[in-house]
Amino acid sequence: MTDSRIVGRSPTIPLAALAVAGCLLRNPGFDGEDASAGASASAGASTSAASSTVTAAVTTTDPSSTSAASGTGTGGASTGAVLPGSTGADTTGSATDGSGGGSSSTGGAPDPLTLDAVIGVCVLLTLGDEPYVGPEGCGAIAKAFNNTAQSGLTFIDTALNGAGGEGRTALSFFRFDLPPNVVGQPIATLKLELRVGDGLMAEGDGGHLYSTGPFDLETLKVGPPAQVAELAAPLGNVAIDSVVTWDLDPALAVAGDVVLLGLWPSSSTTTVYHGHESPTVQPRLHITFQ
Repeated sequence: MTDSRIVGRSPTIPLAALAVAGCLLRNPGFDGEDASAGASASAGASTSAASSTVTAAVTTTDPSSTSAASGTGTGGASTGAVLPGSTGADTTGSATDGSGGGSSSTGGAPDPLTLDAVIGVCVLLTLGDEPYVGPEGCGAIAKAFNNTAQSGLTFIDTALNGAGGEGRTALSFFRFDLPPNVVGQPIATLKLELRVGDGLMAEGDGGHLYSTGPFDLETLKVGPPAQVAELAAPLGNVAIDSVVTWDLDPALAVAGDVVLLGLWPSSSTTTVYHGHESPTVQPRLHITFQ
């Protein structure tokens, strides 16, 4: 397993900003999804406040400096390719139609590429008489739980109580569509980047990352995709408004024109992340080429 880093922490958030109904009751008997499915790990993760097998690097960053290129919720062509040197706020030269970026002016390896997720959403699993909830309803619950002005959020929890969770498990899914001109290119590094929400109760266990079966926004309305392979060990705690990264196996992108990822909770703490409809910063995939 390889390394992950948590970078950045916002200033302290006023307590008066929140009066949130959180994860009031936990389900210690929850057995979640089968974490043994495809348990061959192809990349790793590390963070602060985790086990002795992980490490962390933390610096302070301005959250406004990482606003991303435009994105859509269609699950279709990639809508955000951020060129090297850009923070995402300046999208000059970015490939909003998925056809640009990654090209090299020198004839060597393509330039590094950053893609915004075309899907970054959550779902709630069925529990007894409580029904499955797709991305739209789950996103509304995530915003209510975060209880700030932020929107376009997603989250994970083994048993969400309060905010309409009714004890159900929350999972998050992220899809990145590769531009046609980089499909088949030899990839050197692949890194997933997520930002934690700014709510007082947004921080918690970072989650357990897997590759998944196929999904789009329509299929997520009726059920989640299956786990395929474990990509990283559970992260441990992540901080409010921090940036969390996972170093992934480049083969995930080499194998096809789409990267499909799922984040399962590994504890009963609720963790909020920005999704693809966040107006400030979307989930991102950073790619370098050989």
